[in-house]
Amino acid sequence: MANLLDWIKQALSRDETEEKEQSIVETRKGWVISVTGVVKRVSKTDVDKSGRNPKYTYSFTVEKETASCENCEFKLEEKIRFSVKEKQMIQALGREIKQGDRIEVTSTGLERRPRIFFVSMISLHES
Repeated sequence: MANLLDWIKQALSRDETEEKEQSIVETRKGWVISVTGVVKRVSKTDVDKSGRNPKYTYSFTVEKETASCENCEFKLEEKIRFSVKEKQMIQALGREIKQGDRIEVTSTGLERRPRIFFVSMISLHES
């Protein structure tokens, strides 16, 4: 009889723990932005720590002409900062990005108020 009571107590405490864990989990939908605009500023940073194999990350600012935003809880500014790996940029564009380029950029994420958007897709946009 004592074993049965212990088993019931354990089962009840397990149920309470599972309920608490389930109530803590928060689900958020990710957002997707797509921006078309002119590149106003470009900088590159060597992210290779060894110093022997330079690998660059490009940061650039786009002055927004058009923008769409799905599931966004934030407002897009007129000038938007992006970051992209050199390899990804060269694969997509065939060259480095430069000031004055008109581009289309897509970014996705889960942050509530991102300051820098990481590039998912990038392409040159013809006028």
